[in-house]
Amino acid sequence: PFLIGVYAIRHLPLGQFMSLLNLSPIILTFFALTWLKETVSRKQWISLLFGFTGMLICIRPQFNFISLLALAPLLDAISIAFGNALIRRFPEEPTMNWVFYQEALGFLSGIILWMFLDLPFANLEDLKAIPIFVVVDILAMAMNYHAFRKVHAATLSPWFYVQIPAAALIGFVMFDEIPHWTVFTGGFLIIFGGLLSSLRLKKEI
Repeated sequence: PFLIGVYAIRHLPLGQFMSLLNLSPIILTFFALTWLKETVSRKQWISLLFGFTGMLICIRPQFNFISLLALAPLLDAISIAFGNALIRRFPEEPTMNWVFYQEALGFLSGIILWMFLDLPFANLEDLKAIPIFVVVDILAMAMNYHAFRKVHAATLSPWFYVQIPAAALIGFVMFDEIPHWTVFTGGFLIIFGGLLSSLRLKKEI
């Protein structure tokens, strides 16, 4: 699903793609309720609603059309939610094992598709940033997987939306991009939703 999502983001409006992809926390909460048998409180559902609403305000999607490509980010969202639920289902598995499984599966899938589709080799200039990306990716995955081994999935779900205002902040710091006012409004709702969800943290660990 991730590789399909990479293809879809080139052909779908970014707002539409991100809106569908960010259904993942909602899907994860349903997994927590049904598969993991976690208790999802009213407060956590409200927190998730704050996060999802804030995300929509930030990215202001425009659904001018719906195509079959819209299934790609949706499948990606389901895949992300299932992967995080799987970690919560088997918390005894070490964090770095999960990181290895993710990286190995992604690498092998990419190599197989690259050979099968007979794609040209990447430009060497473009590959210079790959080591930095890999290090950041591994650190992010390790922290994410460790959190899911320790904390209920429904508690963590609203925090997924923090990536939206965080991306706007990075854009401002690194590229001098001035965030739209909706980013501040949506970001406030997202952070408020995450904090509201985390108020039960000590009871759920």
